[in-house]
Amino acid sequence: MKPFQTYSLKLLIIGCGNILAGDDGVGVYAAKKLAEQKLPPNVEVVEAGTPGLNLISLLEGADAAIIVDALKLGKPKGSIHKLDPKKLETLSLPLSAHELGVAEALKLGFKLFPEKMPKHLVIIGVEVGETTSFKVGLSPEVERALPK
Repeated sequence: MKPFQTYSLKLLIIGCGNILAGDDGVGVYAAKKLAEQKLPPNVEVVEAGTPGLNLISLLEGADAAIIVDALKLGKPKGSIHKLDPKKLETLSLPLSAHELGVAEALKLGFKLFPEKMPKHLVIIGVEVGETTSFKVGLSPEVERALPK
């Protein structure tokens, strides 16, 4: 009988957002909180800021990925949404205030480099309020959503 072998998939957790724009920084704050936890060795946490097209290269080599970012769908602040990346283009509102948002970068990545993109991808959008420039910190409602 052969010994049991375990294979670890590389899981990448990417927190996106601008910490100088109020609630828009929620993904980065979530990544900071996760990085403080004892995580399995196959899990990598990245504070990506506003990665634009660099998001594609960040995802390269990951078997699975979770992206956390700010979202505005008109729901209560702090609401958490699990989004299917294949359905991002159906949303009528922008996913972020970044010049090139997560949705656009992912769409381009899957179109141009499908073999380099993760086989499994989930986007966690946190409903945000104010995303004003030069405001550091999260609103209380978004701050309370971080442990979730």
